[in-house]
Amino acid sequence: MENRQIRYLAFLDILGFKDLIENNNLSEIVKLYEKFEPSLLYSMAVSNIGYRLDNLSEHSLPSAEQTHLNSLFISDSIIIWTDDDSPNRFVDLVSVVKQHMKLAIEFGFPLRGAITCGELEIKTGNHEMTKKQNSFNTILGLPLTKAYLLENTAEWSGCVIDDEAIKHYNLTVNFIKSTQPKTLDLEGLMRIDFIRPYKVPMKTGQIKDFYTVNWTHFMGSRIKENLIRKSFNQHNKKTNDWSVENKIKNTLNYYKATKKDYDFLKKMIENRNVI
Repeated sequence: MENRQIRYLAFLDILGFKDLIENNNLSEIVKLYEKFEPSLLYSMAVSNIGYRLDNLSEHSLPSAEQTHLNSLFISDSIIIWTDDDSPNRFVDLVSVVKQHMKLAIEFGFPLRGAITCGELEIKTGNHEMTKKQNSFNTILGLPLTKAYLLENTAEWSGCVIDDEAIKHYNLTVNFIKSTQPKTLDLEGLMRIDFIRPYKVPMKTGQIKDFYTVNWTHFMGSRIKENLIRKSFNQHNKKTNDWSVENKIKNTLNYYKATKKDYDFLKKMIENRNVI
């Protein structure tokens, strides 16, 4: 099956994966993955805000078949992409990344990621000339390459949103806002603390301005600060390295910088004034 169109895509990478593989036996890793891999579908189910907006219901949850998101888990990489480029699909993707990054910290798998946008061709199927496992799920397009390169340049556990994705989202929101007033615009996403502008620390030592996915809380609960450092060294991962320590420090700085946003959101929720 072939399917080409503009989509949003997130590329997430498990930090410390080399240590995870080298310092644990395979049976232990398999047990970890048996819990972590299905958690992505859980994240998709509980955090599809765009789906709820489509159906005008706060309590509507999609089944695995109804969600407008797709995913591929390969070793230490998680790729999530949308069915199309409508604004609510961007909201879906951001909300799932937000939930899953928080969940991954609790699993001991800190993630680093990026969200991009552009034309993608998705090819899926099976090679039927052999009974061996030779299925394929091919993702072709600039957004995948761009997301991989962008996430790899940041020095933290966090998720940046490419400027082109923000521009495309703004463009599509403005186009349909008059006919679909429930659609969340950029200001609305910041208001509910899904995204926030931040000066992201890069591996080069530079600081770059990006919109970021605020993964530090979801569905009312904020992650505990001590879990962040624990997540980096959990499952026998080493942290006695300056680059790892730098990632931890930068991640904790982001956590502390988002505290005021969380407190403000809590007050809005208490006053029933969220969206």
